[in-house]
Amino acid sequence: MSRISAIFFATAAFLGAQPSSAQILTPPGTWAFEGTAMVQKVPVPAFPCTVAITLTVPNDAPDSDGSFPHGDGIDAAELAATAGDPLCDLLVISSNPHAAEVATILGTTVVTIKDVNISSITAGGCSGDVPMTFENSTNVLQVASILPANPANSGDCSIFGSASLVSPGDVDIAP
Repeated sequence: MSRISAIFFATAAFLGAQPSSAQILTPPGTWAFEGTAMVQKVPVPAFPCTVAITLTVPNDAPDSDGSFPHGDGIDAAELAATAGDPLCDLLVISSNPHAAEVATILGTTVVTIKDVNISSITAGGCSGDVPMTFENSTNVLQVASILPANPANSGDCSIFGSASLVSPGDVDIAP
């Protein structure tokens, strides 16, 4: 678990908050987000990458026309870091597709992409979960995550940035 998510969840536990379950995600299908993130693999300085995040929301509703609430989670998530700085091409996210979870903690919707494994040209790679906050009003995922080095002491990876919804036109996550 990243240090930032560990602090976030520890704070939630300290305040007595429990993640709520059974979030309703609408509409079902593929949700595509694109944006920019500053990525770093210590000891290389941070560099900007174009990021793409794809979430697959299942159709769990009892209807065929899509009028009832749908997915109660995310079936799969994929991450990509491309373009931007030429160093982005040296990052390999070798763990696609990923499992993902959605929770509401202290009134904030958190989408966590599980078991991300990043390799690069430096010694070692990084692995861990990538939590992102979701802003329903703007359809934006915000990420501020540090993934621990794998193997230990080979330099952590950090990802800081945001990605906006590209398609479909509007989405909603309701607790």
